[in-house]
Amino acid sequence: MLYQSIRKSEIASFLSMLRSGLVFIPLIFIFEANFKLLGIKLAQPISDIIAAIVSIPFIIIFIIKRHDDVVDKGSEKNEKTA
Repeated sequence: MLYQSIRKSEIASFLSMLRSGLVFIPLIFIFEANFKLLGIKLAQPISDIIAAIVSIPFIIIFIIKRHDDVVDKGSEKNEKTA
């Protein structure tokens, strides 16, 4: 949702695919073979956890870039008024 709102569709699509398919589908097959019905039930929450862990670096990079942009704009504003 964050990357969709700032028009970074590539990253938004990757993170969405990660949760919905890239991790979830293989987990269904692996867990079903090992844990039967319980494995199918566990595949979704574990897929969500893995997607959240993979998303953390993207969020940290976004926050750092956003902070740097705010600091740079603040220093430019101070230079203009001086």
